[in-house]
Amino acid sequence: MLEVRVPVIGVLFVTLLVAASLALGGSVAQADDPPTGPKPPARHVVVRADPTYNPYRVAAPPPRDPDQVGVQAVSFNINYDVAGCSGGTFSAWPAAAKTAFNYAAAQWSALLDGSVTIDIHACWQSNLPAGVLGGASHDWVHASDFSNEPIGSSWYPSALADQLHGSNTNGTNYDIDATFSSTFNWYYGTDGNTPFGQYDFVSVVMHEIGHGLGFDGLMTYGAFCGGATSGCWGYGSGFPGVYDRFTENGSNQALLNTTLFPNPSGALGSQLTNNNLYFDGPNARAVNGGSRVKIYAPTTWKGGSSYAHLDEVFNNTPHALMTFALSNGESEHDPGAVTLGMFQDMGWTMVSSGPPTAPSGLNASAVSRTQINLSWTDNSSVEDGYKIWRSPNGATGWRQVDTVGVNGTAFSDTTVVSGSTYYYRVNAYNENGDSAYSNIVRAIVGIKTYLPLILVNWP
Repeated sequence: MLEVRVPVIGVLFVTLLVAASLALGGSVAQADDPPTGPKPPARHVVVRADPTYNPYRVAAPPPRDPDQVGVQAVSFNINYDVAGCSGGTFSAWPAAAKTAFNYAAAQWSALLDGSVTIDIHACWQSNLPAGVLGGASHDWVHASDFSNEPIGSSWYPSALADQLHGSNTNGTNYDIDATFSSTFNWYYGTDGNTPFGQYDFVSVVMHEIGHGLGFDGLMTYGAFCGGATSGCWGYGSGFPGVYDRFTENGSNQALLNTTLFPNPSGALGSQLTNNNLYFDGPNARAVNGGSRVKIYAPTTWKGGSSYAHLDEVFNNTPHALMTFALSNGESEHDPGAVTLGMFQDMGWTMVSSGPPTAPSGLNASAVSRTQINLSWTDNSSVEDGYKIWRSPNGATGWRQVDTVGVNGTAFSDTTVVSGSTYYYRVNAYNENGDSAYSNIVRAIVGIKTYLPLILVNWP
């Protein structure tokens, strides 16, 4: 059992932070500058319950390849001691809940490369706000206080700072403080087969660990920023979070551009509530079909939800874990390639945990008598490429016709014959094996039509 540690709490600094934020005027500090104000508060980001039944399932990632050279799975140390919990009504953890929690942590461990143990303090609370399944906060470490940071002048979640630095960076503070509701009808199984009327506990724990690992920024909104509709960032420290370095609006304008969006300002507040925000990092783009990743920014700011989740366009996809709500009956046991791509952009190193995730959404279109175009969704962040398969009847006679490189999402088959029907499927591959196949699609190549020549004798 870990000794009880005092989590970082930032509420007491609110008045000081507001004053510092207003005084700074929002300029982004330069590289290697130390923070000009207190450490940002460790604020809870939550996942909410959606009572709508949705039996959508995302299975856990494949087992990690034990023969990979130079790879070390990150480890978690979880303290379930109620004595360290504060701010609510708490009780001892049920054994089944702890088993599910450990399983959820193991799924993240299978995906993240790191040598420093991540400390989590977990609390079991009976009076979380209505509709909240769980919440988590994390400690912050500034880039000037550790080595090997990929992006300077930013605050990092301590769990990531530890891995980059190669040793502990935040003393005796917990890396993640997480609290979960004891009043919901939970499903504690690890198979993902969540029954109607229950909420999948593994999914909720994985979601909140994701926030603790860095799916969170330092943008906020409202009175704290000096006005009911104002937005601000940094909490008076003069620095954004590393997550904030990648966020922008629909016009590709960075939210940290203080010429356009002073810190604090109503202009920034309007951006945070315009339902048109994106995370724009190269790894995230690569696994999102070359597009920026839309993040949750409803027109009414939702504390604990806005800005720190994937947008609802990712519901019912392999990337749905980090959307803001979980439906009853739903289970998400894999973060998905989009979240992992975002984590890579922020500095995490991923572990290839086996064969890649299968592509989905395969479509085929005959664009001429000699060409069929294929397109699909890339759901993997660890593939080496894609194999294109063709069959004359969709059941037998499959043969590989070509391959497409990493992050590929399209292929043109120019070896087809006019008047023929073809069936296609696609799968991803890497050094650990092949994924499952995509859906099968059919395309019919058109026939060139010749009009007969008719001779007419005129009288």
